[in-house]
Amino acid sequence: MFAMYNCPTCRIPLKRNSGLFGVSWICPACSGKGVSLSILRKAVPNPVVNEFWRKVKSREYSRKRRCPACKSPMSEVPVLKKEKDMYLDVCETCYFIWFDANEFETLPKNEISGTKEKEQLPLKARKVLAKLEIESLANKQRKESEVNDRLWQEGIELLIDAALIAFFSSL
Repeated sequence: MFAMYNCPTCRIPLKRNSGLFGVSWICPACSGKGVSLSILRKAVPNPVVNEFWRKVKSREYSRKRRCPACKSPMSEVPVLKKEKDMYLDVCETCYFIWFDANEFETLPKNEISGTKEKEQLPLKARKVLAKLEIESLANKQRKESEVNDRLWQEGIELLIDAALIAFFSSL
């Protein structure tokens, strides 16, 4: 059973959404989105998160909305954008961040590790890398099988030894 959160704007239940970086909560009416600080750190570069978290900790900003998760007042902190200032509602108590519609999408995103570098390689190089990865996985599987076979054999030998000891002890 999942916790039930209500949108801080519309006051209707939020829908749980599993995404690439983890769970978020979406308002079906206003398209607002809520995430935890740990999820945001996976999705957005640390300097951006650190900057607005520093503002939250300063306690200089107004607290208008209640947190959907813990009901504490959230700090409304500015995040500077090229076009205009954007304000995020951040709960210092439970680390929940609320984004109004389309705000989350305007933040810079972390790249998924390794995908961009691999995509920039020529096709032939990507094929070689793929072949090496397959060979590495096959070698790993082979080694695990050898270890399991050895452990199995040692286990059988221990059972035989135990059976022999029990047999000769009963004579």
